[in-house]
Amino acid sequence: MKNSIPIFFFSLAIVTCYSFVVITFVPKRKGNQVTKTTPIGVIELRNYLIKNKQANAFNTYFTEHFQKPMQDMEVSVLGKFKIKNDENHFVWIRGYENGAQRVKFLNDFYYKNKEWIKYKKGANELIGNSDNVYLLKPFLSAENQGISSGTISSAIFNNEKSFVVVDFYIANTRLNELKAFFDKEYCPILKSVGMETTLWVSVTEENDFPQLPVFQDKNLLVAITFYKNENDYKSKSKLLNAATSNQLKIKMLDIVTTHQSMELNPFK
Repeated sequence: MKNSIPIFFFSLAIVTCYSFVVITFVPKRKGNQVTKTTPIGVIELRNYLIKNKQANAFNTYFTEHFQKPMQDMEVSVLGKFKIKNDENHFVWIRGYENGAQRVKFLNDFYYKNKEWIKYKKGANELIGNSDNVYLLKPFLSAENQGISSGTISSAIFNNEKSFVVVDFYIANTRLNELKAFFDKEYCPILKSVGMETTLWVSVTEENDFPQLPVFQDKNLLVAITFYKNENDYKSKSKLLNAATSNQLKIKMLDIVTTHQSMELNPFK
């Protein structure tokens, strides 16, 4: 993960560019990602430190032993990724319809699931640290509040894109200003350059499964943006920069305290 001043060469989030329509349980599969289109109201963005550059080996182990049992329990594995130029991390996204489903699944899976109980030792032997986890929910734009159920379709993640950028924006005590900025001023520009993005904020309710620690920063906005490839990312970033006025750039710099980003390639 790289630290940066929050400038506009990085991908930013589309708030109103996706309608918050729930599509439930339509069979669909691309590669080893989502197997069903389901409503997603909570995600865990999980970034594991893997020992001795064994990210590929961990992905194979995870896919063979844990992915199907999770999906059989109606929990979505929304993506599995490598950080660009880094073989020591395994980043994945697990999705739930809501917090109640999450806590039930975690208790059932980690205490009762036979596959996890049988193979967890092998997984833990490969993991150096698994506590870098963000617990997030979709950010609803003003026009969707009171209308949407608070979920988005998992199909957004299942779009055959091969390059993903995750941006973490901290607006210290000014998150509402940042959300309004995206919602009212920036989304039309993002639409115009064709960025495919979802926007997320922290779940601030108490973590009901403290055995798995999570970050719940009340000042955080997270953007997850999908591209065809790295060249598509670079091209659209240039278009975004050119389409953004200096006034908007200065306003963003004023609101955002810190900005970090991850560039991710999916495991094939």
